[in-house]
Amino acid sequence: MVIGIKPAIEVKGLLGRGRAYLNKKEIIKGIMAICEGIKLIINSKIFGKEKIEIDYLLAETVQIVSTIPEIKDYLPEDFGYSKGGERKLLQDLVGVIKKIAKEMEQGKIEKNNKEIEEKEKRKKELLNMLQEYITKKNYMSAGGILKKILTDFGSSPDVFVEVGNKFYLTGDYKQSIKFCKEALKKDPKNMDAYRIIINSYRFLREYATAEKYYKKTLQVFGEHGNIYYNMAKLYSEWEKQDEAKNSIKKAIELEPENQEYKALAKEILDH
Repeated sequence: MVIGIKPAIEVKGLLGRGRAYLNKKEIIKGIMAICEGIKLIINSKIFGKEKIEIDYLLAETVQIVSTIPEIKDYLPEDFGYSKGGERKLLQDLVGVIKKIAKEMEQGKIEKNNKEIEEKEKRKKELLNMLQEYITKKNYMSAGGILKKILTDFGSSPDVFVEVGNKFYLTGDYKQSIKFCKEALKKDPKNMDAYRIIINSYRFLREYATAEKYYKKTLQVFGEHGNIYYNMAKLYSEWEKQDEAKNSIKKAIELEPENQEYKALAKEILDH
């Protein structure tokens, strides 16, 4: 631990560093930084609001790790994170590092990465074709591409989210909701699926249903300032000012230093 830095701040820094490494495809460095963050959680006394925020951030980090193609084959089937599961998570990630290191020694890793890259490239091409056909309202061709995507890649919940996102980007919100709900059946903690579903319902002006899914995210991920912040925006748009005020107050209570929350609070409370 760095002297003078609060454990919660250091944990956030390590998890953020780990995610940055993963984004740059520096897999081992990324997992090692995340492991250091988990060790600090285990060995430090982090309580209250800070622990709630750390739990949410850790769950989000685990979700990101789960979606990285280069890592997926090394993860145990029950890989995930729930409150109090830091030791199991650390053990799983250390196991991933060992497996990758062993394959690097055996010369397998380069071949595996090339195959994964080619597969990802093909998936991206198909998804872009799907979006193009939907935009042009060529639904027959879009249906053929969609079938190909789901046949070749459909075992992963993230594929359903990616398909849902293409429909979302073209303004077909009912279809985006449909595919992201399928993703949640496979992975009930998929944050991107929740985000697309909620925003789709907002664009459809089905505010009550969007509210229902926000409440589900609170049940799944626990209380987090960002969720209440977005709920405040929903309620404001829905013209439910009392609920908007209560939500933004809760967001600030959880993250008192967040300037973005304070700006929205001023807008809502002055309304």
